[in-house]
This record gives sequence, C-alpha cells and structure tokens, in this order.
Amino acid sequence: MINPRTGINSSKMPIGQRRRLTRGFGAEILSRITGLSTQASVDKLITILRRVELGVNQASVACQVSTSSFISSTKVLNTRVNN
Repeated sequence: MINPRTGINSSKMPIGQRRRLTRGFGAEILSRITGLSTQASVDKLITILRRVELGVNQASVACQVSTSSFISSTKVLNTRVNN
C-alpha cells in the first residue's frame, strides 16, 4: 500500500523498517502528560515548514532571474563600450 503523504510503498518494506503513520490513543495521552508534541501540533509545524520552503524556493527563482537579467544587460553594455 502506498502512503499518500510520503509516497512510500510500505508493503515492499521489511516489517522492522515500516514507518508508523498514526499515533495511538496511548501516545496522545502520554504526550499530554509529558508535554511532548501532539500529532496536531506536528502537522501544523509541517504545514508551516512547507510554506517556508515554498517561499524560499520562489525567492531563489526570483533572484536567479534578476541575476541573469543583470548579467545580460552588463554584457550588452560591455559590447557597446568595446565597439
């Protein structure tokens, strides 16, 4: 079975290497007692990190486009000055 979140086919993996997809009821109780993160807060954090990753990627593309535009305009100016 392929996990839609990770894209991993868990039926092909050995039993010891399969990842648990959900936490049980006992883990939720234990997390509240010990102060560890609940699955809901981890999911919120993952959503935030994905948004940050998207923003960094968009900024990187914008920087790359502006840099290539600047380099091409500099080459045009050098050609004009040399001629």
